[in-house]
Amino acid sequence: MYTHLFSRGKIGRLEIRNRVVMPGMLTLLADSYGRVDEALVKYYEERAKGGIGLIIAEYANIDFETGRAAPSQLTMLDVNSALSIQKIARVVHRHGAKFFAQLAHAGQGANPLLLEGKDPIGPSESTTPDGRRVRAMTVEEIQALIDRFVQGAVYAQIGEADGVEIHAAHIYLLSTFLSPHLNRREDAYGGSHENRARVICEIIRGIKEKCGKNFPVSVRINGSDFVEGGTTLEDAVITAKLLEAAGADALNISNSTFGAEKPVIEPVFYGQGWKKHLAKTIKAAVQIPVIAVNTIKTPDFAESLLEEGVSDFVGLARQSLADPYWCKKAMAGEEELIHHCISCLYCADCESKLKAVSCAVNPKTGRESELEPLKIDGQGRQVVVVGGGVAGMEAASVLGQRGFKVTLFEQKDHLGGDTFLAGQPPMKDWTHQLPEVLKRECDKYGVTIHLNHAPTVDEIKSLNPYAVFVATGADPVIPKKIPGIESDHIYTVGQILDQEVTLSGKKIVVIGGGLSGLDVASFLAEDNEVQVVEMQKAIGIGVLPTYIKPELDHLKEKNVILNTSSALQSIQEKSVTIEDLQTGKVFDLEADAVILSLGVRPNDEKIQRIQDSFENVRVIGSAVATTGRIGQAMRDGFDAAYALD
Repeated sequence: MYTHLFSRGKIGRLEIRNRVVMPGMLTLLADSYGRVDEALVKYYEERAKGGIGLIIAEYANIDFETGRAAPSQLTMLDVNSALSIQKIARVVHRHGAKFFAQLAHAGQGANPLLLEGKDPIGPSESTTPDGRRVRAMTVEEIQALIDRFVQGAVYAQIGEADGVEIHAAHIYLLSTFLSPHLNRREDAYGGSHENRARVICEIIRGIKEKCGKNFPVSVRINGSDFVEGGTTLEDAVITAKLLEAAGADALNISNSTFGAEKPVIEPVFYGQGWKKHLAKTIKAAVQIPVIAVNTIKTPDFAESLLEEGVSDFVGLARQSLADPYWCKKAMAGEEELIHHCISCLYCADCESKLKAVSCAVNPKTGRESELEPLKIDGQGRQVVVVGGGVAGMEAASVLGQRGFKVTLFEQKDHLGGDTFLAGQPPMKDWTHQLPEVLKRECDKYGVTIHLNHAPTVDEIKSLNPYAVFVATGADPVIPKKIPGIESDHIYTVGQILDQEVTLSGKKIVVIGGGLSGLDVASFLAEDNEVQVVEMQKAIGIGVLPTYIKPELDHLKEKNVILNTSSALQSIQEKSVTIEDLQTGKVFDLEADAVILSLGVRPNDEKIQRIQDSFENVRVIGSAVATTGRIGQAMRDGFDAAYALD
């Protein structure tokens, strides 16, 4: 079925078992000195066991003083680094995959806290988007940089890596040398394409000289910076040819830099393959293999990219976090059981907060060393799960795998809870994939599901459960003190996204500009005039800019009006009264309907009723923690089911 995807491939003389590559991604699982510990070994082992052909480790810095992008980042500085990374290489090889170390210098992407007062460095003096001065490197410093990269490759080879990748993409130091905008040097390392690529070419030649011509070298570059004055696709094609001539064995095509109009890590609004033209154009210009990330989620789409000639290898980045066994499931014909990345940026949010890698749809990611294999000790004992959101479904699936007899009750006519609702707005279709795959897993492990059914305590008692899991979600907050709040034209986010109510040709005001409020505004803007009222000074405070920007762009396209620093005062039949919190002025907005998106709170009475009736009760998901995050709900469900004695 997958003629191309699971055919053997080669990078240089290195043979790889299939065309699937896991690109380097920061995990923050190394220790503070950049050394490998058990957590990192188990993380990579899980992906190797899952069938990936080539694993490229997260970037290892080659300059501890000025080159670190984050704490707990791998290093490739000395023999100790080699012995450290050897732990990963050996476990990856044990499961049949190949392993590359990735070498990088953060440049102006260096973490300010780790620079300890020093300026970040670059090819020319400039200013970072956050206002920091970038110091121009001397020629002597450039020569020392080349030596560090070459020596890093030597240490990687000692550490039994099958090859190395030079990171020259995004905003890291070597990428800024390629940028006409950031490299304004007038010596041998600036100006022409040849000069801007010279530092990377000298690194490649140095590695080949020290490690041997058959030691593979891949280079990761941007197909486009997607920023004015930066590297264009035309520039990237010329660079690719120069790197090939210098001896590169493969190119790994990525995109974007600081301030780019397109993100490095795409949110849900971007479809599979939206940037495939970058890799396809570069592949047509060179003879060496091209690796490319293309927001790939399904094996069918990956196969189509290879068949079309977009790239020679497909990169599964976040998808390998979501489901390390993507390859094995595809090869076994179990594609319907793949956990697809839903592009929620939960992993990126963790990185931005310097937390260890985590994934919303895979509660085990980043915790591989902490979690023992599931105990198969249910012995047919009955467990009841009340609530069919993703927390309840994940708990039911895990309990089923453990051998418990599981009965799940859901009061609505569909599963998924808030995650189902989150998949309703335009461009968020992938969010639907999570409850769908959880349902298939529940079916596989024998979970009995009752829809349109809110069980009574007596019904649950009749099943004589060993344990009861309460995953009943949370109720919307409705501030009773607001005059007019109980009018007939007041609705909740759930009523709209669940399509219990259909509105068309109306003037609608959404109260609350969090993600749920923006989702419902986007959903309604197709057929209505919509305004959003938010008390904060800006929309999306606390949300990753990468995620919020395309959401706001879409709302702007749909002429949705955003009112910030504004508070609801009262609701009338055809209007709402709003106070401007900065000026104190009060004004009215026309409103045929008002949608409340003011958060949720657990139904304590419902929970208490179950807790009073049974001894072994677990409360999970938004029934206990109203974070509204899919990842937290999934982890709650998994952890409670995993730990049940």
